[in-house]
Amino acid sequence: VPRMRLRGFAHSGRFGQGNITIVVDSSSKVVYVLLALGELHERQCITYPFPQLQANAKRMKMLEWRRDQVMKWQEQQRLGKAPSNLLTVNWTKSYTLEFLLRDDGKTVQGVDLRQGNRFIKTVRIEQHAQAGSGLALSPSNPQTYGVPSDGCRLASDVADPLVRVEFRPPHHKSSALRDLLLVMAAAQEDSNKWPPLFVMLSTIIVPGDIAVMIEDPQPPDLVALGGLAFDYTTTIYSLGGNLSFNDPANDIRKHGKHSSDGSIWLNLKERTFHLHDEQQETKLGPVIMDLVAHTGQHPMLYANVKLPAQEERQCVAYDFPPLPSLKRLQLSAEHPLTFAGIDEIRGEDCGIFAAPITNGKQIYIWVDMEGDNPGAFLRAEVRKGNNELRSIDVLHWHSADVIPVAAAPGPEWNCTSEFDGQHFVHLGLKELHAWSLELRDSLSSLRVMPRSFVILQILGLAGDVNLMVKEPEAPTFWRLPALSFGYTMFLGPSRGDFAKHEGRYTVGNFAADLDQGKFRVSISDGTKDGVNISVAM
Repeated sequence: VPRMRLRGFAHSGRFGQGNITIVVDSSSKVVYVLLALGELHERQCITYPFPQLQANAKRMKMLEWRRDQVMKWQEQQRLGKAPSNLLTVNWTKSYTLEFLLRDDGKTVQGVDLRQGNRFIKTVRIEQHAQAGSGLALSPSNPQTYGVPSDGCRLASDVADPLVRVEFRPPHHKSSALRDLLLVMAAAQEDSNKWPPLFVMLSTIIVPGDIAVMIEDPQPPDLVALGGLAFDYTTTIYSLGGNLSFNDPANDIRKHGKHSSDGSIWLNLKERTFHLHDEQQETKLGPVIMDLVAHTGQHPMLYANVKLPAQEERQCVAYDFPPLPSLKRLQLSAEHPLTFAGIDEIRGEDCGIFAAPITNGKQIYIWVDMEGDNPGAFLRAEVRKGNNELRSIDVLHWHSADVIPVAAAPGPEWNCTSEFDGQHFVHLGLKELHAWSLELRDSLSSLRVMPRSFVILQILGLAGDVNLMVKEPEAPTFWRLPALSFGYTMFLGPSRGDFAKHEGRYTVGNFAADLDQGKFRVSISDGTKDGVNISVAM
């Protein structure tokens, strides 16, 4: 009974390391195909029936023509009229197959497919092949041709197969595997007409000639999570808004990027979210911000901002901005997450999925394909073209069936209306500003867009909520009746590096009585016997 087992390995940037096992059993007329993608932790076994001989009568004529050439060579070799170590067969009108044999004329060492003097394909046979998992390929081992995996399903019964074998390549000609199945089926019906040598030769040319289509893994069902609740840290490479707030001067000068830490809670059922974000280094020092948004009959956004260095805190309640034309949002929401590749994050193999969000940006998420929380991602990146704008690393997921987000903050926030009093912080919601567009789009999405798009749009807000902050005014010393202070002044090195703060210092005191129009200043080099200069007026 003709049977075959083939196993191949491949590596691609999209799918990583993978292997495919094909078992052909002519007695049951079934082809088993097992695909295993190690880095994606995906595995699937599907089966195909043999093609029908009656439906392939024309192709059988071609196979019989090849068979007759092999049988003629066998007869000539028996009579000593053909070389015992080389069998040449006109495989097609333009291609020739040369089978390299041992001197006994029975053992095949390899095969060359040629077009004239040009080699199209070369196959060489190695002994002691292994099938993996310690399974030795040998006719005496019953497992060699056994079903490669439990749970194999007929391809026509699988709605979304991970792997699909193309028995007819795009040029619509028969593949080597399809030809082999026809030969095996014919040999099973009448072995006298199909010599074992021809069946074996038809098997040897199959490696490298199987068209396999690997389907993209299914994207995570983020909506099934019910919402988001996680802590994050972001690395921000590009500033999208007003530099009076998002200008971490020290970070940009040293590293070209800055970071923030925070948390996101998103309740999809109630369409509410709470974003907490902390940036430690900005022009105004640390900035701590909480945004609470809820939809409903009267959608509201509450922004609570703290500036610890200035001992300032303010909470402002905003009405949602009017809904814009939704065409721009709808165009982005039409495109679901699609598979983009694989990667490793913190030792976990992840699938990368991507989708567009607003303003020409794309969001990429890294999903642990074997995580306990399906769909929970480990990282997200926001990109525009080839530029990475920011990355969001998830530090901890909060597990909850329903994500609690209060419809309004407690009285301790002491929120005032955007129309009441003077505020030192503004979100740019009254008028359309480029620096507040991300927030406006997220609020509009929260109200009316599909939940799957809401998740991606809110996720893209992490580290990118821009504020217009009124900067502190310079102190008005001249309004004081009097003041005094001591000081130390660094004059720099006589030679060397300023950054090391090594060099000359002076110390002194300053006092002024502005009402009397008097002042006194003293300066010295700080040594016991050094120079000391005082001036009084």
